[in-house]
Amino acid sequence: MVGELERVELAEALRARARERVLVLDADPAVRSSIAYFLNHRETPAEAASSAEDALQRLAGGGFFLLITETLPPGIPGLELLSLVRARHPEVDVVFTAGSLEIAFALRAVREGALDFLRKPFELDELAHAVRRARERRELLLRALAAEKLAERSRLTDEHVRDAIAALAAMIDAKSRFTRSHSERVASYSARLASALGLAPELVQRVRFGGRIHDIGKIGTPDAILEKPGPLTPEEWVEMRRHPAIGAECLRGMGILQPYLPMVELHHENWDGSGYPFGLSAEETPLEARIVKIADYYDAITSRRPYREPLALGKAIDYLRAERGRLLDPDLTQLFIEIGPERVLRDRARRRSPEFEMARERGGA
Repeated sequence: MVGELERVELAEALRARARERVLVLDADPAVRSSIAYFLNHRETPAEAASSAEDALQRLAGGGFFLLITETLPPGIPGLELLSLVRARHPEVDVVFTAGSLEIAFALRAVREGALDFLRKPFELDELAHAVRRARERRELLLRALAAEKLAERSRLTDEHVRDAIAALAAMIDAKSRFTRSHSERVASYSARLASALGLAPELVQRVRFGGRIHDIGKIGTPDAILEKPGPLTPEEWVEMRRHPAIGAECLRGMGILQPYLPMVELHHENWDGSGYPFGLSAEETPLEARIVKIADYYDAITSRRPYREPLALGKAIDYLRAERGRLLDPDLTQLFIEIGPERVLRDRARRRSPEFEMARERGGA
């Protein structure tokens, strides 16, 4: 149980976050004033800065959680400003605005800590979404840090940290309309396969949670890449392939999350050694990561993406068979096919229905 003191501390910290402001930097006085005006009327306090130096001076006074700046602000180049903000004010997120999005700039900026990009002219709803995402990420990370602190102070159970990380994973899925609920489905497929293998119940639950957070590293992947309607360029693929390593770094700082590290870091390793980040082959990749790999692959090919329509069930099964021994563990894949992945989702839907809940309460399920 979280003590009353800890609850008060967390609530006060969240209230303090809610009072923090957004700083808007743009060379055009009309643009920066319009953005600040819009945010102030959306109950998000905002101020405008006329130059990079002015912005840094205001940030030094504290009380900001987000800087919205053009890529070439007056005074200091955008990447240099980003570096200074991250070094001096790590609690402040940075969102860039630009008339045209240069992928090379975007990739470097994300690697150095930028949160998002808005292409001018942007819709006000896009602006509100970017601000909301920055605030949500701050609050979720604050909850995770608070839970870890409580765990150290009172030997708290895993649940508080796990819940915070799971919430963060759900937020990452929601970054793209094409990946909503992806991780929940991967968790269901993974758990069903682990259960069919005869793994102990605690291991099945470990695999389920690993599937749920396997893509947590995509918090560092630009939306422009996740939402791109066509094939990725080589540079974009390099950036996309960083997400397992980013996810691993997220978990390494929290000791009780170490059991899930292989599923986050290694779910893109291939059976034939052609995967990433390490090029592991066959059983060099731990069993739980090979399970999540199959679940992730199946859900990817049967879900709509910006660049293609989902595969029908029969065609998807053909793809699974074709990838046995190449991308996927051959024995696990065969078992997954025999389980019938479509039944997994049907059972999951049934368990969420009111009729099932009533039956369970009566002991009938």
